[in-house]
Amino acid sequence: MWVHTIDSVAFSIFGLKIHYYGIIYAFCFLLAYLMIPWIAKKKGLLKLDRELTGDLIFWIVIGDLIGARLFHIIFYNPVYYLQNFLEIFMLWKGGLSFHGALIGIIVATYLFCKKHK
Repeated sequence: MWVHTIDSVAFSIFGLKIHYYGIIYAFCFLLAYLMIPWIAKKKGLLKLDRELTGDLIFWIVIGDLIGARLFHIIFYNPVYYLQNFLEIFMLWKGGLSFHGALIGIIVATYLFCKKHK
């Protein structure tokens, strides 16, 4: 049986470990920030300027983190987190779920759209 032994840490800066998935997340948020206004202008669908796009990306990042963490806590190990409540907030220890991130992003985008009509 194959067991993955790939180190998830891309590099360290002064003891702070930078993981590959963190780099990918940051790259995707930056790409979205750059592309959303361009696509909106090109298609004539939305009136999003850079400032409003920055607000949207902020909402998406918050929705992503909250959704990913909550999904992981609820579906993967709820008993552990009930016994160790403060570890819910320790994101650096791992425990984010793509499924929850997707749900969180959808909810955050919906709320943002409702707020800004």
